Order: sequence, then structure tokens, then C-alpha cells
Amino acid sequence: MILSRAQEKSLDWGDSPIRLTVREVFEHIVNLQTTDCIRYSLIDDACYCQPRSAVISPLPDLMAGQSLVIDFSSIPAVFSPYLPDYRPLEIWLANIEDWIDHLAEADLHLLISYIEADSFSSFIGRGQGKTPAGDDLLAGYITGLRWLHVEEACTICADILPKLSVTDWLSQNMIMDACEGKASSVALDLCAALSETDPAALYEATSRVASTGHTSGKTWLSGFGLALFTDYYKDGRYDEAYRDSPW
Repeated sequence: MILSRAQEKSLDWGDSPIRLTVREVFEHIVNLQTTDCIRYSLIDDACYCQPRSAVISPLPDLMAGQSLVIDFSSIPAVFSPYLPDYRPLEIWLANIEDWIDHLAEADLHLLISYIEADSFSSFIGRGQGKTPAGDDLLAGYITGLRWLHVEEACTICADILPKLSVTDWLSQNMIMDACEGKASSVALDLCAALSETDPAALYEATSRVASTGHTSGKTWLSGFGLALFTDYYKDGRYDEAYRDSPW
């Protein structure tokens, strides 16, 4: 039933049969996990694409705890979750600073102090939400560093990956994906918009990210913007990096 209705999958799904257990069932997404708690997702629309996801519409009737073997070897791999090679434009610096302001509005100053002290493992599991605010901020921050190929990302990931067991399994997967340079379709759309000069496209992409969850999207966006601001714009590397740019 599942195989006959699948339309496409992400590039990192794989071509071998895999046993998965249904973890969560939502209106548009079914989250499943492997025996070692790696998340896979069935989605009913490509706009929900993320690492290890497959589009099936309508979604199959599944229940939490149900175990099944899925073979998507014949399903085309369409969505790439990997961060792109293009870079953000300087004209969006003010917008990026606005994203960071959310940290003050949400009283997340403590998380900023962790960044300043290079104590990134202190983020893990901190704050409220299905994915704790600290995890959202950390995932966004790492994604920003990975996008800019900042070497510090390797050091941060090496420090935090062994300590993820203290937080929610969904957060664990989110942070692991960020460390691997993977992101959801909404995050990749944001990267694309930041590399172009269309304000409407950036507004739409930003709104989609910010509307994810109750506050998760806004906090992720703050971490992402903080990485871009502190490691790219603030250090004055923009002019050097873009001196010969076609933009």
C-alpha cells in the first residue's frame, strides 16, 4: 500500500528496505524511527520535505507503535536536503539582525551567554517546547555555520553529538542533521532567498520558517541569523568574499 502510493523521496532515504516503527502521527506528517532512533518521515506534500522524508498523498493509515518494513528502492529521489553552495547577500543584514532580536523578546539571553562562553553543550534540552528552545537555537546556529563552511562547526558538533541523549529524540535528529549540513525545504528556501535580491521572496521564506511550531521556527531563525551575523558579516569578511562575485 505504501509503495504504490509514494511519489518521491529525499536523496538520503536510501535504496534498501528498512524496518521502521511509527513514532508520531500528525495531519500532514508521520514520523517513524529506526531501532537506533533515527527519524524518517512520510509527508503528504513536498513543502514538508526534510532529511529522510518521502511524499505519499494521501498519507497511509498508520498508528503509533506500528512496525513495518518499507522498501522505497524504486521511488525517485528528488529532494536534496543538503545545504547549497551559494551565499547570502549583504543587503539583508538588517533583516538578519531583526531575527536575532527574537532572543531578547523571548527572554533567551542565557542562551546567548552560552555562545559567548563557547559552552554549546549547555544548550541541549534547555527551554520549553516540543523541541526545547536551546535545541532549536543550536540547530539554527550550526546550520548557519555549515552553510558558510565555518570550521568551528566541526568543533561544536564533536562536542555536542555525544551528549544528545539528554534531550528529545526529535531534537536529537534535528541537531544531527544540522551537523551533517542537512536542512528542511523551508530552510533551504530561506538560503535561496538570502542569495537573491527579491524582498518578497525573503519575506515569504522567513515567514514560513518562523511559523514552524509555536516558537521553534523563530528560535531556529535566531540561531541561524546569529551564525551569519557573527561569523560572516560582523567580522568584515563580506567584502573580501564577494569582491569578485557576480552579485
